Amino acid sequence: MKKIILFIVITLTLMLIPKAYAASTVEEISNINIPPLLSEKKYVYINNMDNYTIKINDNANFEVLDKGNSYIVTQNIPTSNKIYNNPFEVSWDKIGYYVDDNGKPVYLDAKVKVNKIILKWTDDISDSNYRYYSVGQVGSFGLELLGRGYDNDFKNYNANIGIHDYFTITLYNDDGSELNSDLANSLYLQWSISDLDMGDRTVTKNRRIYENDGVPTEFSESIKFDSGFDNKFYVINDSVLKITENNTKYIATESTSNDSDVEKSIDFSTVVAYQTGASAEAEWWGCECGTTIVAVSNQYPYPTINEPIKSVEGDIYKVGEKVEYTINETFPYTDSHSKAKSIELSDSFDKALNISGLTYQVFDADNKDVTSEWKKTVSGQTVTLKYTGEDTTTVYGKFTFKFSDLRVLDPDSSEVKKENGVEYKIIPNKAKITIVGANDNTSEKETNIVKIRVGEITNPQTGMKITMIIGIIMTIVIGSISIYYFTNKKKIYLK
Repeated sequence: MKKIILFIVITLTLMLIPKAYAASTVEEISNINIPPLLSEKKYVYINNMDNYTIKINDNANFEVLDKGNSYIVTQNIPTSNKIYNNPFEVSWDKIGYYVDDNGKPVYLDAKVKVNKIILKWTDDISDSNYRYYSVGQVGSFGLELLGRGYDNDFKNYNANIGIHDYFTITLYNDDGSELNSDLANSLYLQWSISDLDMGDRTVTKNRRIYENDGVPTEFSESIKFDSGFDNKFYVINDSVLKITENNTKYIATESTSNDSDVEKSIDFSTVVAYQTGASAEAEWWGCECGTTIVAVSNQYPYPTINEPIKSVEGDIYKVGEKVEYTINETFPYTDSHSKAKSIELSDSFDKALNISGLTYQVFDADNKDVTSEWKKTVSGQTVTLKYTGEDTTTVYGKFTFKFSDLRVLDPDSSEVKKENGVEYKIIPNKAKITIVGANDNTSEKETNIVKIRVGEITNPQTGMKITMIIGIIMTIVIGSISIYYFTNKKKIYLK
């Protein structure tokens, strides 16, 4: 068996998010080949697993020892078969969060409840130094299900006892209440099951286990996903596992460690699955070994954003007037792991707008001017603002972007439309926001299309075209006077 630090190393390098499939399937992956995200689900980002509570059933004859990590042990090492019902459970406060439709984090709690432990004693333990039998270890790494006898200092272990655990994983609201079923079914949480390496062909120094020592092969280190998990499972590509029971049970077939180099070996077998509802059930088998179960979010995808909203002041403009566009976007909550690598806003303006004198401003959720944190670049008629601040997690909440001082030119190339006998030229416009996440996934959201009306106008009384230039125009038309008066960029006819 490898030490728990080896699990942590492989967990940090394992970057993957499974995708749902109709049938139960298994895919071999590496830490480079990353499956696509589930766009229809809300991803649960893991906060940490440090804040845990262990609850022991009073009738289970177990206790918790602090040996750097918390070990769940019995001091009465079984010398015969034994069954423990509901022996212990481990709860995590604020294990992670999902981002709601308003871009805000909603925290969740989690619990692993061990419903039953079956111990099968197979050989006399003659070494009296093995004082404790441990069925679990809990720490910041998560939960390690164990089947080991330890000495008083927890430095050496040995115990020829087969173990079979049944356990349930449940997600809760942060106040401890049950999740709404619709919400629960919209979430997905990735679990990494690591260190499945003690198989039925294992022969290692000073270990009296497996076929030749009396332990049936049913206690080869194994994990089985019974319910509440998606039908798609992943194993890292150096795993040595036998996969059975409709691809839901993963059995170690040999040790991937080397006794002479166990400290450096990190190639132990790992299975990845993800929970798709509030509750999931699984089983574990082992003997003189341990398997670590941890909730992970290694890929850290950037949360989904809503479409930005674009608007313009007024809708009728004269040639030569200046236009100002406003774009509002509510950015979701992110942490140091899920924050974006880059955030850009780009706007491609119609050639009927002169952008040479364009100015811009950016305001954060507190209406603070943060323009200095956004750098402008121009390519043709496209203007791009890129966030250049130190920390993209501060781009959170409702941001306002303003493009000002765009001057209206003669829009000959634009769409022509008539309303009530008055001819307008239409200038449409929309922008987009592009975000590159920590895992290099790119997402784009476009704004709505906004239009302004400019250009030549026909006198509604006579049908004679009059070109509007500036201010108030008075024209004598067949003995009558029509005055076109403009205020707040809206046209009013005075006769």
